[in-house]
This record gives sequence, structure tokens and C-alpha cells, in this order.
Amino acid sequence: MVNITPSVKLFYGGQQKLLHIFSLWPSQVIGHRWLRWAYMINFVHVLVFWCLLFDLILVLYMILNISVMDEVIKAFFLLATLISYTFKFIFVKANGMHFLQLFQRFQEDEVTHGGYSPEEQYIFNSAIELSRKLRNYYGSISLSALLMIIFSQYCIDPNELPLATYVPFDVSDSTSFRYRLMYGYQCVALTLSCIFNIFLDSMFASIFIYVRCQMDILASKLRKIDANLEEPVEMQLKKCIQYYMNINELNLAIEKLVSKPISVQIMCSVLVLTVNFYALSLLSDNGFVFLKFFLYQSCMLVEIFILCFFAGEITEGNLVLDIYKSDWVQWKKSDRRLMLIFMQRLNRPIRIRSINASQAFDLALFVSEILKVFFMFATEVACMAKLLHIRLEEGQLQQLPILMESKDFIARNEEERKIKAKFMSSVVKLRNYYGLSSVVISLELTCWLNIAFDSMIYGLLCYCQGLLEILVMRLENLGAATNPLEQRLLANRLRDCCMYYNHITHFKDLVELLIKLPGSVQLLCSVLVLVSNLYSLSYMSVAGEAPLMLKTVIYQLVMLLQIFMVCYASNEVTLQSSRLCNALYSSQWFTWNMENRRTACLLMLRFSAPLSIGTLNPTFTFSLNAFGSIVNCSYSYFALLKRVNS
Repeated sequence: MVNITPSVKLFYGGQQKLLHIFSLWPSQVIGHRWLRWAYMINFVHVLVFWCLLFDLILVLYMILNISVMDEVIKAFFLLATLISYTFKFIFVKANGMHFLQLFQRFQEDEVTHGGYSPEEQYIFNSAIELSRKLRNYYGSISLSALLMIIFSQYCIDPNELPLATYVPFDVSDSTSFRYRLMYGYQCVALTLSCIFNIFLDSMFASIFIYVRCQMDILASKLRKIDANLEEPVEMQLKKCIQYYMNINELNLAIEKLVSKPISVQIMCSVLVLTVNFYALSLLSDNGFVFLKFFLYQSCMLVEIFILCFFAGEITEGNLVLDIYKSDWVQWKKSDRRLMLIFMQRLNRPIRIRSINASQAFDLALFVSEILKVFFMFATEVACMAKLLHIRLEEGQLQQLPILMESKDFIARNEEERKIKAKFMSSVVKLRNYYGLSSVVISLELTCWLNIAFDSMIYGLLCYCQGLLEILVMRLENLGAATNPLEQRLLANRLRDCCMYYNHITHFKDLVELLIKLPGSVQLLCSVLVLVSNLYSLSYMSVAGEAPLMLKTVIYQLVMLLQIFMVCYASNEVTLQSSRLCNALYSSQWFTWNMENRRTACLLMLRFSAPLSIGTLNPTFTFSLNAFGSIVNCSYSYFALLKRVNS
């Protein structure tokens, strides 16, 4: 048997010592009075000069450049991180005595006392090694992101400061003392925040690893309960029960200290991830800028992942199964009764809960928050694709309204006017229904953009469908030709139908140009949104989250309607164009002369390839089959995500 108490410090000792740099622990731990004063002065100096002042100049920069989105983004992605850093800094200082008491408990509590078998010692040593590797790997990623942020500016523009902050004096000259002073301040302030996050986050994760280690040791003890040992089974069970109670009490003490800072960290990380996704989509024209944001994004993902993952690992163990693996069939009835009572308690897993008591820190929380970011990012990317595409192709797209108002598409009789009126009424009704459904869930600018763009696309496709229906009617109404005059008139009408079809094809090509890129991006983004919404709905309860569930369901239906109406209208264009060949064959072609029949055959050869609205993938078109594939693909990804998470 081995006593492992001295090794407990390996979980948190290094981080505890380095956090002394920030004077975060209670000043009572300092022996001399003048050292306590120096300790407090150092804390105030770090908090005010390196923390709050840094936050202030970032806020001022955002206020002064509020009209320039790119500049706001450059400052905000750091400000959100520093807000969580400031909160954690103050929180640790305010609860420093509680942290020290927790560390003292690690050594004095019965959970960490006693002689352990070689197998249990191996579990403990493995946990220590995991804690060490985690700290080193996370530190390497964070320092890489720090160095990239600080030094990438040299490769982009050596005369600019590495960070976008408010500067109260002129720093245009990179050789001046003011420039070097501001450059040094930014580097030191950012480095201090990075070091603090590395050691505090790794300390939290190490604490979670330690609790998980104790759960594994308890599982080993439960499996080894044996009626053939000298110690009675009842006594072995009671020791395990006491061991579990100590772990549970320790977990509650840890939860009180980590729930608030980690919750704030996750909320700020979601903001940072959202802003970084937006920045990656707009500010990636320079490779160094893209790499800087990518590394910072990876660091933020790793930060919240390790906190959620290792906190969730505490819940993952199945102690009920471990106790069932013991040789319980040979126990006395009273011992088995005690085992059943213990198993009932073990059915309620130990959790590290967040500020919201209904949510615990685990992979489910991590995935749900990340999916929310992807959902927001996907929506923004789809809107940006629509705006940029219209802007880039505005020269060609200006032909659409001109072509629609040209004499080539003027209705010639009452029947054709009725066809156009029918489709116009359909467009207005769907636009109003789609717009009302969208406004119910959001009043953001992107919502209005989607309403305008998607209803416009649906309207253009319906217009194209109406033109094809008019052409079908004209082809069916081609009459008989029994004399040379009628044959000449018929030849003119056939040429007129051919020209009309060419104009429709040109109009379809312009509509395809308008929809191909943004529509393809919309389909891809819709998969992300549908998966994220399905995943969120799977974790909602009707009793406690009915309003949020209703909003998510409505949003899901609006997303489905958004892609359905484009796919449906495109599918109708294809179906209507496939009727052309049959419509021409339904005319009285058998009365025509050889020349007109030859023209009809050429037209039928062209009509045999129906019109379709293509995506960026040449083999994939907007159609009802595409809509079904999107829904099926979304559900498949959702099912895979649920299975992996479970």
C-alpha cells in the first residue's frame, strides 16, 4: 500500500505558484507586514494598469470607430476575451481564501487519505500525467496564438501597432519612443492575460481530472469488494459509501468556485467565436490575417472544450455497473440490501453545474453552444453571399427587369394575361406568408434581406414558369395548315415560338446566374442550421423551455420553407419545360408540309432537354429531390451527432 498524499499538489501546485505573480491569493498567507502591503499594491497595479486600462482603451477604440465594422471587429474579438479575463481575475481574488481551503481539503480530506493499492496508484499517476500534458498542450496553443497576434502585424504593416486600441498620442512613426511604449504596453498586457488564462483554465481542468481520478479509484474499490476477505462486506460497503459522500461534498465545493467564472468564459467565448467567424469570412484577403484569426479561433475552441470535456468526464463513470461487477451473489441479504440503497444513490450522477442550474458543464453544452455559433455564422454567411453576389453581378442582373418589361414577353390575349395574373397572385401570397413567418422570430436586418431576396427569387422563377405555360398553350393551339398561305402563316408562328423559347432560355440563364452562388451557399448553410436546431430541440423540455422551443420550431419551419420554395419553384420550371415537347406533338402537325414538320422536329429535339436551375455542383440542380436530400442529410448528421455525443 502506498500513501499518495504528497502527490496531490501536482494537480494544482504549479498553477498556484505562478498565480502568485498576480497577487491573487489572500494577503494573510504572506508572513511580513510590508510584504503583505507590496502584495496588495501589486494586485491593484495588475488589475488597474494591465487589466482595466486595457479594457478601457479597447472600448474607446470601438466607440470612436463604431461606423467602421472591420475596425470594431478587430477590437471586439479581444475585448470579449478580456471581459472574461477581468471577471475571472476579480473572482479568484475575491474567493482566494476559498480556493486555498479547497487545496487544503485535497490533502486533509478522507478522499485523499489512506493506503492505496498499486492499481489505484496507477490510476492516480495517470491522472497526474494527463493533467501535466493538458497544461503543456493548452499552453503551447495559447502561446502560439499570442505570438501570431503580436508579430503578424510586422508582416502586414510594420508601422501599425499589433492590436487595434485607442492611442491618446501620435504613433505614426514606428521609431518613436511613444510607438515603442504603446507597443510594449500592448504586448505585456496581452501576454499577462494569456498566461493567466493558461494557468487558471488548466488548474480548473486539473481539478476536474482529480475528481474523475477519485471516481475511478472508487470504481476500483467497488469492483474488489469480496466476501472472502477478513473485513466484512458491510464494512467495505460503508467505506465506499463514505468515500463517495466525500467525493460528492468535494464536488459541491468545486462547483461553487468554478461555475461562475467558467459560465462567463463560455458566454464570452461564444461572442468571440461569432465575431471571428465573421472576420474569417471578410478579413481573409491576407494570409497572415487569416492565420491569426484561425489560431485564435482554435485557441478559444480548445479553451472551452477542455473545461466542458473534463467537467463532463466526472459524470461519465458508471459506478452502478462497477458495483454490479463485484462478487455480490455471495453476500448476505443485509449486505445486498445496503448495496441496492447505494445503487439508487449512484443513479444520480455527480455534475458540475453552470450558473443555469439546469445545465451542467459537459460535451452536450459545448456542442450546443458551438452549434449556436455555427447557426448564427451560417445565417450571416448566406446573407453575405446574397449581398456580395448581387453587387458583383449587378451589370448582368440589370437585364432582368428590362427583359421582363420588353415586348417579347407581352401577353397577346386574355388567356395569357390570366396565366400571368395567376402566378402573380401566387407570388404575393407566398411573399406575405413567408415574410410574416420570418418577422415572428426576428426583426434583424438579415431577416428582411432574406425575405426580399428569397421572395424575389421565387417570383422570378414563377414568372419563368408562367412564360413556359404560355408557350405550352401557344404550341398546343398551332392549328392545321391545308393550303400554302396557312403553311406560311404556320411557319411564322413556329419561328415565333422558337424565338419566344430562346428569350425564355435567356431569362432562365439570368435567373440561374442570380440564384446559383447564393442559393448553393444557402443550401449548405441550411444543413448547419437544421442540424443545430434539431440538436437543440432534442435537449429542450416542454415544461421549462416552452417559449424557446416554440421559437426554435418556428425558425426550423421557416428555414425549411426558405429552401423549399426555391426548390419547388425551380422544380416547377423543369416540369413545365418538359411539357413543351408533348404540347407540340398535340398540335395538328400531320397537316403540315415537310418544311414545317422539319422545324417541329428540331424544336422537339431542343425541348427534349428540360430547363433546370443548376447549383455550383454541375450534377446537382434546385429541385424537390434536392430539398429531400437536404432534409435527409440534415437528419443523418443530427443522428450521427447524437450518437457520438451519447
